[in-house]
Amino acid sequence: MKFWTGYGLSGVADNVGATALSIILLQKTGSAVAVSLGLMLQLLPAAMVGPFAGLMLDRLNRKAVMAVASALKALATAYVALSIQQGAFGLVQCAVWMGVTSIIKAFYDPCSGTLLPSVVSRESLQRANAMQALANNTAMILGPALAGFGLATAGRAFTMTACALSFACGSISLAMVNPKYEAPVRQPGKPGFGEILEGLRFFREVPLAMHLLVAIVLVNFLAVPSYTAFEVHVLGTLGADPDALGYAFSVSAVASLVAAYLVALRKRWPHLGRMMMTGAAAMGASFVLTGISRSVTGVVWAFALFGAAGPLLLIPVGALFQEITPTGIRGRVFASRFVVVTLAAPLTTPLAGWGLDRLGSRPVLLLLGSLMGLIAVLGLSSKVIRDA
Repeated sequence: MKFWTGYGLSGVADNVGATALSIILLQKTGSAVAVSLGLMLQLLPAAMVGPFAGLMLDRLNRKAVMAVASALKALATAYVALSIQQGAFGLVQCAVWMGVTSIIKAFYDPCSGTLLPSVVSRESLQRANAMQALANNTAMILGPALAGFGLATAGRAFTMTACALSFACGSISLAMVNPKYEAPVRQPGKPGFGEILEGLRFFREVPLAMHLLVAIVLVNFLAVPSYTAFEVHVLGTLGADPDALGYAFSVSAVASLVAAYLVALRKRWPHLGRMMMTGAAAMGASFVLTGISRSVTGVVWAFALFGAAGPLLLIPVGALFQEITPTGIRGRVFASRFVVVTLAAPLTTPLAGWGLDRLGSRPVLLLLGSLMGLIAVLGLSSKVIRDA
Protein backbone atom coordinates (compact mmCIF):
# COMPACT_ATOMS: atom_id res chain seq x y z
CA MET A 1 0.00 0.00 0.00
CA LYS A 2 2.88 2.38 0.74
CA PHE A 3 4.29 1.78 -2.74
CA TRP A 4 0.97 2.63 -4.41
CA THR A 5 0.43 5.70 -2.24
CA GLY A 6 3.86 7.11 -3.00
CA TYR A 7 3.72 6.15 -6.66
CA GLY A 8 0.26 7.64 -7.08
CA LEU A 9 1.03 10.93 -5.34
CA SER A 10 4.21 11.44 -7.35
CA GLY A 11 2.50 10.47 -10.60
CA VAL A 12 -0.38 12.91 -10.16
CA ALA A 13 2.01 15.71 -9.19
CA ASP A 14 4.16 14.99 -12.24
CA ASN A 15 1.24 15.30 -14.63
CA VAL A 16 -0.31 18.30 -12.89
CA GLY A 17 3.00 20.17 -13.09
CA ALA A 18 3.70 19.25 -16.71
CA THR A 19 0.17 20.14 -17.85
CA ALA A 20 0.05 23.38 -15.88
CA LEU A 21 3.35 24.54 -17.34
CA SER A 22 2.23 23.54 -20.86
CA ILE A 23 -0.95 25.61 -20.47
CA ILE A 24 1.01 28.56 -19.07
CA LEU A 25 3.46 28.29 -21.98
CA LEU A 26 0.60 28.12 -24.49
CA GLN A 27 -1.01 31.18 -22.91
CA LYS A 28 2.27 33.10 -22.96
CA THR A 29 3.30 32.30 -26.53
CA GLY A 30 0.09 31.26 -28.28
CA SER A 31 2.13 28.68 -30.21
CA ALA A 32 1.70 24.91 -30.22
CA VAL A 33 5.26 24.62 -31.53
CA ALA A 34 6.55 26.25 -28.33
CA VAL A 35 4.58 23.76 -26.26
CA SER A 36 5.97 20.91 -28.36
CA LEU A 37 9.52 22.14 -27.86
CA GLY A 38 8.85 22.34 -24.14
CA LEU A 39 7.69 18.74 -24.21
CA MET A 40 10.93 17.76 -25.94
CA LEU A 41 12.83 19.19 -22.96
CA GLN A 42 11.03 16.61 -20.83
CA LEU A 43 12.14 13.77 -23.10
CA LEU A 44 15.64 14.32 -24.48
CA PRO A 45 17.62 14.71 -21.20
CA ALA A 46 15.97 11.53 -19.88
CA ALA A 47 17.01 9.60 -22.99
CA MET A 48 20.60 10.82 -22.69
CA VAL A 49 21.13 9.61 -19.12
CA GLY A 50 18.91 6.52 -19.45
CA PRO A 51 21.67 3.93 -20.11
CA PHE A 52 23.66 5.09 -17.08
CA ALA A 53 20.48 5.10 -14.98
CA GLY A 54 19.74 1.49 -15.90
CA LEU A 55 23.17 0.35 -14.77
CA MET A 56 22.74 2.16 -11.46
CA LEU A 57 19.33 0.56 -10.90
CA ASP A 58 21.01 -2.84 -10.98
CA ARG A 59 23.49 -1.71 -8.32
CA LEU A 60 21.65 0.69 -5.99
CA ASN A 61 18.75 0.30 -3.56
CA ARG A 62 15.78 0.69 -5.91
CA LYS A 63 13.41 1.85 -3.17
CA ALA A 64 15.85 4.61 -2.21
CA VAL A 65 16.19 5.68 -5.85
CA MET A 66 12.43 6.24 -6.16
CA ALA A 67 12.21 8.09 -2.84
CA VAL A 68 15.13 10.42 -3.63
CA ALA A 69 13.80 11.05 -7.15
CA SER A 70 10.44 12.21 -5.78
CA ALA A 71 12.17 14.44 -3.24
CA LEU A 72 14.25 16.12 -5.96
CA LYS A 73 11.11 16.73 -8.03
CA ALA A 74 9.57 18.38 -4.99
CA LEU A 75 12.49 20.79 -4.75
CA ALA A 76 12.39 21.63 -8.48
CA THR A 77 8.65 22.27 -8.35
CA ALA A 78 8.95 24.40 -5.22
CA TYR A 79 11.51 26.53 -7.10
CA VAL A 80 8.99 27.11 -9.93
CA ALA A 81 6.21 27.96 -7.46
CA LEU A 82 8.48 30.49 -5.72
CA SER A 83 9.48 32.11 -9.02
CA ILE A 84 5.80 32.45 -9.99
CA GLN A 85 4.97 33.97 -6.61
CA GLN A 86 7.78 36.52 -7.00
CA GLY A 87 6.79 37.37 -10.58
CA ALA A 88 10.07 36.05 -11.98
CA PHE A 89 8.70 33.02 -13.82
CA GLY A 90 9.46 32.83 -17.54
CA LEU A 91 10.58 30.49 -20.28
CA VAL A 92 13.93 29.90 -18.55
CA GLN A 93 12.30 28.66 -15.34
CA CYS A 94 9.93 26.48 -17.37
CA ALA A 95 12.86 24.95 -19.25
CA VAL A 96 14.75 24.34 -15.99
CA TRP A 97 11.80 22.43 -14.49
CA MET A 98 11.28 20.32 -17.58
CA GLY A 99 14.97 19.53 -17.97
CA VAL A 100 15.56 18.64 -14.30
CA THR A 101 12.44 16.49 -13.99
CA SER A 102 13.36 14.77 -17.25
CA ILE A 103 16.72 13.63 -15.89
CA ILE A 104 15.05 12.42 -12.69
CA LYS A 105 12.46 10.59 -14.78
CA ALA A 106 15.21 8.50 -16.39
CA PHE A 107 15.80 6.92 -12.97
CA TYR A 108 12.27 6.96 -11.56
CA ASP A 109 10.23 5.43 -14.39
CA PRO A 110 12.39 2.33 -15.08
CA CYS A 111 12.90 1.86 -11.34
CA SER A 112 9.16 1.56 -10.71
CA GLY A 113 8.99 -1.44 -13.05
CA THR A 114 12.11 -3.07 -11.64
CA LEU A 115 10.98 -2.65 -8.03
CA LEU A 116 7.44 -3.98 -8.50
CA PRO A 117 8.38 -7.73 -8.55
CA SER A 118 10.07 -7.14 -5.18
CA VAL A 119 6.91 -5.65 -3.70
CA VAL A 120 4.39 -8.32 -4.83
CA SER A 121 4.56 -12.07 -5.47
CA ARG A 122 5.09 -13.40 -9.00
CA GLU A 123 1.52 -14.75 -9.06
CA SER A 124 0.20 -11.23 -8.45
CA LEU A 125 2.29 -9.46 -11.11
CA GLN A 126 -0.57 -8.91 -13.55
CA ARG A 127 -2.81 -7.50 -10.84
CA ALA A 128 0.06 -5.35 -9.62
CA ASN A 129 0.60 -4.04 -13.13
CA ALA A 130 -3.12 -3.35 -13.31
CA MET A 131 -2.74 -1.24 -10.19
CA GLN A 132 0.30 0.51 -11.70
CA ALA A 133 -1.55 1.10 -14.96
CA LEU A 134 -4.46 2.49 -12.98
CA ALA A 135 -2.10 4.83 -11.14
CA ASN A 136 -0.38 5.89 -14.38
CA ASN A 137 -3.56 6.50 -16.33
CA THR A 138 -5.30 8.18 -13.44
CA ALA A 139 -2.28 10.45 -13.07
CA MET A 140 -2.11 11.20 -16.81
CA ILE A 141 -5.85 11.88 -16.94
CA LEU A 142 -6.54 13.37 -13.53
CA GLY A 143 -3.39 15.50 -13.70
CA PRO A 144 -4.64 17.75 -16.53
CA ALA A 145 -8.04 17.93 -14.82
CA LEU A 146 -6.51 19.14 -11.57
CA ALA A 147 -4.14 21.45 -13.45
CA GLY A 148 -7.00 23.11 -15.31
CA PHE A 149 -9.08 23.43 -12.16
CA GLY A 150 -6.16 24.74 -10.13
CA LEU A 151 -5.12 27.34 -12.71
CA ALA A 152 -8.70 28.53 -13.16
CA THR A 153 -9.60 28.80 -9.46
CA ALA A 154 -6.47 29.00 -7.30
CA GLY A 155 -3.82 30.41 -9.61
CA ARG A 156 -0.44 29.32 -10.90
CA ALA A 157 1.61 29.61 -7.72
CA PHE A 158 -0.85 27.60 -5.61
CA THR A 159 -1.09 24.86 -8.26
CA MET A 160 2.68 24.37 -8.40
CA THR A 161 2.99 24.53 -4.60
CA ALA A 162 0.41 21.75 -4.29
CA CYS A 163 2.48 19.71 -6.78
CA ALA A 164 5.62 20.17 -4.67
CA LEU A 165 3.82 18.99 -1.54
CA SER A 166 2.45 15.96 -3.37
CA PHE A 167 5.95 15.01 -4.53
CA ALA A 168 7.25 15.35 -0.97
CA CYS A 169 4.50 13.14 0.49
CA GLY A 170 5.12 10.58 -2.26
CA SER A 171 8.83 10.51 -1.39
CA ILE A 172 8.11 9.82 2.28
CA SER A 173 5.70 7.00 1.43
CA LEU A 174 8.15 5.35 -1.00
CA ALA A 175 10.93 5.48 1.59
CA MET A 176 8.76 3.29 3.86
CA VAL A 177 8.26 0.49 1.28
CA ASN A 178 9.40 -3.00 2.32
CA PRO A 179 10.65 -5.07 -0.69
CA LYS A 180 10.33 -8.71 0.47
CA TYR A 181 9.82 -10.92 -2.59
CA GLU A 182 13.27 -10.52 -4.18
CA ALA A 183 16.68 -10.11 -2.61
CA PRO A 184 18.41 -6.76 -3.25
CA VAL A 185 20.60 -6.74 -6.35
CA ARG A 186 24.33 -6.67 -5.64
CA GLN A 187 26.63 -6.43 -8.68
CA PRO A 188 30.35 -6.97 -7.94
CA GLY A 189 33.15 -4.79 -9.27
CA LYS A 190 33.09 -1.43 -11.00
CA PRO A 191 30.44 -0.71 -13.62
CA GLY A 192 31.59 -0.87 -17.23
CA PHE A 193 30.28 0.00 -20.67
CA GLY A 194 29.82 -3.68 -21.50
CA GLU A 195 27.33 -4.03 -18.67
CA ILE A 196 25.21 -1.23 -20.11
CA LEU A 197 24.96 -3.10 -23.41
CA GLU A 198 23.56 -6.19 -21.67
CA GLY A 199 20.16 -4.53 -21.59
CA LEU A 200 20.20 -4.07 -25.36
CA ARG A 201 21.49 -7.61 -25.97
CA PHE A 202 18.47 -8.97 -24.11
CA PHE A 203 16.12 -7.56 -26.78
CA ARG A 204 18.19 -9.14 -29.54
CA GLU A 205 18.13 -12.55 -27.85
CA VAL A 206 14.44 -12.64 -26.79
CA PRO A 207 12.02 -12.25 -29.76
CA LEU A 208 9.02 -11.38 -27.57
CA ALA A 209 10.96 -8.55 -25.92
CA MET A 210 11.94 -7.11 -29.31
CA HIS A 211 8.39 -7.31 -30.69
CA LEU A 212 6.98 -5.65 -27.58
CA LEU A 213 9.63 -2.92 -27.79
CA VAL A 214 8.83 -2.12 -31.42
CA ALA A 215 5.09 -2.05 -30.68
CA ILE A 216 5.34 0.23 -27.66
CA VAL A 217 7.74 2.57 -29.49
CA LEU A 218 5.26 2.99 -32.33
CA VAL A 219 2.38 3.53 -29.91
CA ASN A 220 4.33 6.14 -27.95
CA PHE A 221 5.39 7.72 -31.25
CA LEU A 222 1.75 8.74 -31.72
CA ALA A 223 0.45 8.98 -28.15
CA VAL A 224 2.87 11.64 -26.84
CA PRO A 225 1.89 14.43 -29.29
CA SER A 226 -1.79 13.56 -28.82
CA TYR A 227 -1.84 15.40 -25.47
CA THR A 228 -0.87 18.67 -27.12
CA ALA A 229 -3.46 17.98 -29.83
CA PHE A 230 -6.12 17.41 -27.16
CA GLU A 231 -5.29 20.71 -25.46
CA VAL A 232 -5.27 22.67 -28.72
CA HIS A 233 -8.54 21.07 -29.89
CA VAL A 234 -10.47 21.78 -26.68
CA LEU A 235 -8.94 25.14 -25.78
CA GLY A 236 -8.36 26.48 -29.30
CA THR A 237 -10.59 24.82 -31.92
CA LEU A 238 -13.63 24.43 -29.64
CA GLY A 239 -12.87 27.59 -27.67
CA ALA A 240 -13.61 25.93 -24.32
CA ASP A 241 -12.23 26.94 -20.92
CA PRO A 242 -9.48 24.95 -19.13
CA ASP A 243 -12.06 23.56 -16.70
CA ALA A 244 -13.89 21.94 -19.64
CA LEU A 245 -10.68 20.13 -20.54
CA GLY A 246 -10.39 19.10 -16.92
CA TYR A 247 -13.94 17.73 -16.90
CA ALA A 248 -13.28 15.64 -20.02
CA PHE A 249 -10.11 14.20 -18.49
CA SER A 250 -12.01 13.43 -15.26
CA VAL A 251 -14.50 11.31 -17.19
CA SER A 252 -11.58 9.58 -18.84
CA ALA A 253 -10.09 8.83 -15.41
CA VAL A 254 -13.27 7.01 -14.41
CA ALA A 255 -13.13 4.92 -17.59
CA SER A 256 -9.48 4.10 -16.84
CA LEU A 257 -10.43 3.01 -13.33
CA VAL A 258 -13.12 0.65 -14.63
CA ALA A 259 -10.86 -0.86 -17.31
CA ALA A 260 -7.98 -1.49 -14.89
CA TYR A 261 -10.36 -3.01 -12.34
CA LEU A 262 -11.80 -5.42 -14.92
CA VAL A 263 -8.33 -6.55 -15.95
CA ALA A 264 -7.31 -7.03 -12.31
CA LEU A 265 -10.22 -9.43 -11.70
CA ARG A 266 -8.10 -12.25 -13.14
CA LYS A 267 -4.57 -13.13 -12.08
CA ARG A 268 -3.38 -13.84 -15.60
CA TRP A 269 -5.26 -13.23 -18.85
CA PRO A 270 -4.42 -15.84 -21.51
CA HIS A 271 -3.40 -13.46 -24.33
CA LEU A 272 -1.81 -10.25 -23.07
CA GLY A 273 -0.48 -9.41 -26.54
CA ARG A 274 -3.99 -9.28 -27.95
CA MET A 275 -5.09 -7.12 -25.04
CA MET A 276 -2.29 -4.70 -25.85
CA MET A 277 -3.28 -4.36 -29.51
CA THR A 278 -6.94 -3.94 -28.54
CA GLY A 279 -5.84 -1.03 -26.39
CA ALA A 280 -3.96 0.50 -29.33
CA ALA A 281 -7.04 0.21 -31.54
CA ALA A 282 -9.25 1.81 -28.87
CA MET A 283 -6.77 4.66 -28.40
CA GLY A 284 -6.69 5.30 -32.14
CA ALA A 285 -10.48 5.40 -32.20
CA SER A 286 -10.46 7.96 -29.36
CA PHE A 287 -8.15 10.23 -31.41
CA VAL A 288 -10.52 10.06 -34.39
CA LEU A 289 -13.61 10.70 -32.26
CA THR A 290 -11.95 13.69 -30.63
CA GLY A 291 -10.98 15.07 -34.03
CA ILE A 292 -14.50 14.88 -35.43
CA SER A 293 -16.13 16.22 -32.25
CA ARG A 294 -17.54 19.70 -32.58
CA SER A 295 -18.63 20.06 -28.97
CA VAL A 296 -17.23 19.37 -25.53
CA THR A 297 -19.85 16.63 -25.09
CA GLY A 298 -18.39 14.71 -28.01
CA VAL A 299 -14.89 15.14 -26.61
CA VAL A 300 -16.01 13.74 -23.26
CA TRP A 301 -17.17 10.50 -24.88
CA ALA A 302 -13.95 10.25 -26.86
CA PHE A 303 -11.87 10.82 -23.73
CA ALA A 304 -13.77 8.04 -21.97
CA LEU A 305 -12.58 5.65 -24.66
CA PHE A 306 -9.07 7.07 -24.35
CA GLY A 307 -9.07 6.37 -20.62
CA ALA A 308 -10.25 2.79 -21.10
CA ALA A 309 -7.53 2.15 -23.68
CA GLY A 310 -4.64 3.08 -21.36
CA PRO A 311 -4.73 0.06 -19.01
CA LEU A 312 -5.17 -2.32 -21.95
CA LEU A 313 -1.83 -1.03 -23.27
CA LEU A 314 0.21 -0.61 -20.11
CA ILE A 315 -0.72 -3.74 -18.16
CA PRO A 316 0.38 -6.32 -20.78
CA VAL A 317 3.68 -4.55 -21.46
CA GLY A 318 4.66 -4.32 -17.81
CA ALA A 319 3.57 -7.86 -16.88
CA LEU A 320 5.24 -9.52 -19.85
CA PHE A 321 8.55 -7.70 -19.40
CA GLN A 322 8.65 -8.51 -15.69
CA GLU A 323 7.93 -12.19 -16.39
CA ILE A 324 10.64 -12.65 -19.02
CA THR A 325 13.44 -10.44 -17.61
CA PRO A 326 15.93 -11.79 -15.01
CA THR A 327 16.12 -9.62 -11.91
CA GLY A 328 19.90 -9.08 -12.24
CA ILE A 329 19.57 -7.13 -15.50
CA ARG A 330 16.03 -5.82 -15.09
CA GLY A 331 17.21 -2.28 -14.44
CA ARG A 332 19.23 -2.16 -17.66
CA VAL A 333 16.46 -3.81 -19.70
CA PHE A 334 13.78 -1.44 -18.42
CA ALA A 335 16.08 1.56 -18.83
CA SER A 336 16.95 0.52 -22.41
CA ARG A 337 13.26 0.26 -23.21
CA PHE A 338 12.68 3.65 -21.59
CA VAL A 339 15.45 5.28 -23.65
CA VAL A 340 14.29 3.85 -26.99
CA VAL A 341 10.66 4.78 -26.32
CA THR A 342 11.60 8.26 -25.12
CA LEU A 343 13.84 8.99 -28.11
CA ALA A 344 11.04 8.14 -30.53
CA ALA A 345 8.58 10.67 -29.13
CA PRO A 346 10.51 13.90 -29.98
CA LEU A 347 10.50 12.88 -33.64
CA THR A 348 6.75 13.41 -33.92
CA THR A 349 6.24 16.11 -31.29
CA PRO A 350 7.57 19.12 -33.30
CA LEU A 351 5.89 17.81 -36.46
CA ALA A 352 2.57 17.54 -34.63
CA GLY A 353 3.05 21.06 -33.25
CA TRP A 354 3.68 22.37 -36.78
CA GLY A 355 0.57 20.57 -38.03
CA LEU A 356 -1.55 21.98 -35.22
CA ASP A 357 -0.43 25.53 -36.01
CA ARG A 358 -0.77 25.20 -39.80
CA LEU A 359 -3.59 22.68 -40.32
CA GLY A 360 -5.54 22.68 -37.08
CA SER A 361 -6.32 20.02 -34.52
CA ARG A 362 -8.84 17.99 -36.53
CA PRO A 363 -6.55 16.79 -39.36
CA VAL A 364 -3.75 16.02 -36.88
CA LEU A 365 -6.00 13.95 -34.60
CA LEU A 366 -7.49 12.06 -37.54
CA LEU A 367 -4.03 11.22 -38.84
CA LEU A 368 -2.80 10.09 -35.41
CA GLY A 369 -5.89 7.91 -34.99
CA SER A 370 -5.52 6.28 -38.40
CA LEU A 371 -1.86 5.44 -37.82
CA MET A 372 -2.63 4.02 -34.37
CA GLY A 373 -5.25 1.73 -35.92
CA LEU A 374 -2.67 0.55 -38.45
CA ILE A 375 -0.28 -0.32 -35.59
CA ALA A 376 -3.02 -2.43 -33.97
CA VAL A 377 -3.59 -4.36 -37.20
CA LEU A 378 0.12 -5.00 -37.70
CA GLY A 379 0.53 -6.09 -34.08
CA LEU A 380 -2.27 -8.62 -34.30
CA SER A 381 -0.71 -10.00 -37.46
CA SER A 382 2.48 -10.84 -35.50
CA LYS A 383 2.25 -14.36 -34.06
CA VAL A 384 4.78 -13.54 -31.34
CA ILE A 385 2.59 -10.75 -29.95
CA ARG A 386 -0.73 -12.42 -30.71
CA ASP A 387 0.14 -15.52 -28.67
CA ALA A 388 1.92 -13.76 -25.79
